[in-house]
Amino acid sequence: MKRLYHTTMLVILALCSFALTMQAQKADVGLEYQMSYNDNWGANRPVILTVYPNSPAAQAGLRGGDIIEAINGQETHTMPEEEMIRLLQGAGGASVDLLVSNFAYHRVERHLKPTAQPADALTERDIARAFGMYSLEDESDILISYPISSGTEGKTDLINYETFGFVRTNKQHTNRDVLIEQQITEALQAKGLTYDPKNPDLLIDTYYSISENSAYDAAEARRSAVQTSLRIDPKAHKLVELPILPMGSDKTLARFYLKFGITIYSGVNERKMLWTSEAEELLSDDYTLTDYTALTVPVMLLQFPFTRYFNSLVVRFATHRYLSLGINYKASNISTIHSLSLHSPAAEAGLRAGDNIVTINGRPLGTADELSRGYLAFVKKSMSCRKQDLPFAIKDGPTNCRYWDSEDYARVAKLLDKDKYFGGFSYLFAFNPWITTAPRTGVTIDYLRDGVMQRVVVEPKLQEACYVTLE
Repeated sequence: MKRLYHTTMLVILALCSFALTMQAQKADVGLEYQMSYNDNWGANRPVILTVYPNSPAAQAGLRGGDIIEAINGQETHTMPEEEMIRLLQGAGGASVDLLVSNFAYHRVERHLKPTAQPADALTERDIARAFGMYSLEDESDILISYPISSGTEGKTDLINYETFGFVRTNKQHTNRDVLIEQQITEALQAKGLTYDPKNPDLLIDTYYSISENSAYDAAEARRSAVQTSLRIDPKAHKLVELPILPMGSDKTLARFYLKFGITIYSGVNERKMLWTSEAEELLSDDYTLTDYTALTVPVMLLQFPFTRYFNSLVVRFATHRYLSLGINYKASNISTIHSLSLHSPAAEAGLRAGDNIVTINGRPLGTADELSRGYLAFVKKSMSCRKQDLPFAIKDGPTNCRYWDSEDYARVAKLLDKDKYFGGFSYLFAFNPWITTAPRTGVTIDYLRDGVMQRVVVEPKLQEACYVTLE
């Protein structure tokens, strides 16, 4: 999987050295793709997996599942991938002409305009990601695994299918079925398919069961420390705790078994199965099927029509929120302003390129070395302030991360106030209560200009890009 966006390192020293060794310009496209070797969707061409909100790719109208047929007039199925990446990033920020196909359109034009920034500049987005442990609630890529298996049958190219309906022959249609069909309909319509109950190209069938576990050991279950799992609520964009045992748990700890499946057939030949997905769960307590499918159907259908995980589906729950002043920092001297975004809060407040920032909200900024050591020391010292249950895995990071414990907010704020932790960049997450217990208007910056200390208060703007995607 290729990610066409600039990424950062956890340690600030690495972040700075990485930026300095980049080319003269860094291109930001805002999408992830994978070359498809799947006969069912986009064979031998790149398929877009993720389009980041507010990115150049989103502004171009690109969508997850899009097959990139051609780039600047060159067909992708014969193009070396290195050339593909070079063209997608654009030369000097030049626009890129794409032809893309999906359920709702075939070989339509999309014009992608990558944004470029100097390689020796670090944006607030870069820095927010580097300081993610300040607030995993607002800056994290959390990985959630599901016991879901998916697969395809045959070599049918699904690109020419446009409509769908549901199998109802010889099947009692209950209110539960109606709700599940509504959930599936919403997910498939979002992919560009049209509901047609009379003459559908695709026929959707579902099956489900919840049964008691005859091998359930109540005494052992009471002794077990883990009885729940974190799952994603795609609509509310949050993690929820469910009475589902973690993957790999002892089956004797489960009170119930849950099975839910979706099978997609050809509308022309009902016996021809095209795609299937099945979830098998161990429940520690009673849980309604429709509540389960409301959270799980959108996740299962992330794999349709382009299947990447045949077993143990891994989903990324991405949250990227930060307060922006519009400052780009110098990679070679991170306390110095490299440049300011046009019409940004910092520019309108009177800050200039070359100003040397000493403190932000009274917290020192320091050198890259001081920031790196101080940040890592803060992370280690503050670990006991995090919730002790329900750990989760961070992409390219620890597997036992936890959110802050609300009872320790005040302690976290006090730690950040200690000069040795160099907490200046915590302003990026200042909308969270743990950063400060008192209301604050704006971000106060003390800076040096021509050897004279000055102060300015800047009103930040919230930037937000949150999404759920396949890892």
